[in-house]
Amino acid sequence: MSSSNFYKLDRFEEGLAVLLQYPCESNVLVVPLDDLSKNMVIGNILTVDIEEEGFIVRKVDKRKVKKTSTEDDFISSKKIDSYSIDFKQGCMKYTRAS
Repeated sequence: MSSSNFYKLDRFEEGLAVLLQYPCESNVLVVPLDDLSKNMVIGNILTVDIEEEGFIVRKVDKRKVKKTSTEDDFISSKKIDSYSIDFKQGCMKYTRAS
């Protein structure tokens, strides 16, 4: 059984893609670049299915995503300032920019 959510591709760092939940940008998901298609670029809206085998990431046409807010809401004033990945605990630690 999979869980599907919308995410915006925010940036690439050290072999990883950093995704922010769309449209609220309140949750962060970090996936390996190998799970992305080569045509995905920063700003793309994606669906992410989390399967037992790993992540299945697909690009979504913005027109198909119901817009509940204006285009200005894509840019959050609460971007993540810094983060680190704790591989032992299997989580990401982050701070928000003020």
